[in-house]
Amino acid sequence: MCTYRRFGPLTLLMVIMLAGASVTASAEVVLQVALVERPEHRPIYEVLFRRFEESNPGIKVEILSLPGGSARDERLTVLYAGDQMPDIWGEGGSTATFHVFDWVLDLAPFVERDRDELDIDDFLPAAWANVYRDSQIIGMPWGMSTSAFAFNRARLDEAGLSYPPVSWTDASWNYDVLLQYARQLTRRTADGRVEVFGFETWLWEDYLLTWAHLFGGDWFDAASYETGIVNQVTINRPETMAAYEEIIKLIHDMQVMPGPGGAAWATGPVHWEPFASGQIATRITSSWAYEMYFDAGLEDWGIAAIPQFPAGRHSLVANDAWHIWKHTNHPEEAWQLVKFLTSREAMEFFSRGTLFGPARISALNPYVTDLAERLRMSPQDVIEVLVGSQTHGVESQDHVFHAWAEFRSIAAEVLPRAWSKELPLATVLNDAQRRMQAVADSVRQSLGLP
Repeated sequence: MCTYRRFGPLTLLMVIMLAGASVTASAEVVLQVALVERPEHRPIYEVLFRRFEESNPGIKVEILSLPGGSARDERLTVLYAGDQMPDIWGEGGSTATFHVFDWVLDLAPFVERDRDELDIDDFLPAAWANVYRDSQIIGMPWGMSTSAFAFNRARLDEAGLSYPPVSWTDASWNYDVLLQYARQLTRRTADGRVEVFGFETWLWEDYLLTWAHLFGGDWFDAASYETGIVNQVTINRPETMAAYEEIIKLIHDMQVMPGPGGAAWATGPVHWEPFASGQIATRITSSWAYEMYFDAGLEDWGIAAIPQFPAGRHSLVANDAWHIWKHTNHPEEAWQLVKFLTSREAMEFFSRGTLFGPARISALNPYVTDLAERLRMSPQDVIEVLVGSQTHGVESQDHVFHAWAEFRSIAAEVLPRAWSKELPLATVLNDAQRRMQAVADSVRQSLGLP
């Protein structure tokens, strides 16, 4: 027999209230945002996310911590395999691979719909160029990292050397002059041990490829840059060999630059850069490292244009973006958060707290003003260095090439044998050529390309 239960007025009211609470709770959207684990940046993000939640009471932001470097991309791959991708991620990374793997939501419809609100023309041109792929917009521009020539004023004063120019068109500031500076700035003890190196360029793969550009070399052919899929590997060409012969000369013959492990890294949680300790007098650096220099207590330093090298001036730049997972359950809410993070107000707040360059022109003034004050340079000079770096910039390789991590890992394994002179440079580059070309061929085959 079918029975039913009567509810009194009070009981019925409680049922309705509970049902309403259940509907409200289930209506709350949780967006998972993956962030690289940087303790110094986390409080700034937390403030931004609280502001967003206050303006969007139906949305809650949950942070997923990721390791830095190549481990970040490996972690994202694991999350993808386990169907646990975050709704949003960014801060750089293997943009080209994200696109090839079809991980990211095409933001073109959202951008077109909200064009006036976004103020498209306020973004740096290079930042926009980096997010366009095959008629899609794979991310929203957020930040920029530029390269420059950093110099320790005290070291130059001791050697009686003038500060390098900020102009990227000053032909008197060239590679030959850089070598003269490196010699005069290198300081040795009575027994011949180097205690201050005159110059250093990072021996990381991204910067080594840019170093090859400075001498007319490259690791890949022009077609690879057009498609983002490596076609022909060219790392053993004469121009690249000449570039790396210069590094060996700087380390071993002139002894003005430390080899791997040749300079003590400053202690502390993030102050690892030897330039910050004064053990390096000049270096080609990137703006993402500026905050670390200041935090380490290095105050009397400045930035200038990268010198004119045999093949011109080339600057490694990284125009970072925020990406939305293609299969997010909350595309509209994720878009609202990305819009907020890439707003002028959010960029200004983040760059003030981190000295990370913003992608919006309107947010550059406070960034430049703050950086100029801390560097004891004029805002005009800082702007000239930044603009010159963008003008001569080559986009970060992981933004350009699919499977960059595989090419980088090969270089990281074999090139140090050349810097240490364990093997002849030609042997090392031929080995890299063979192994990288095998990776390129395998990648193209997996994508069904000839």
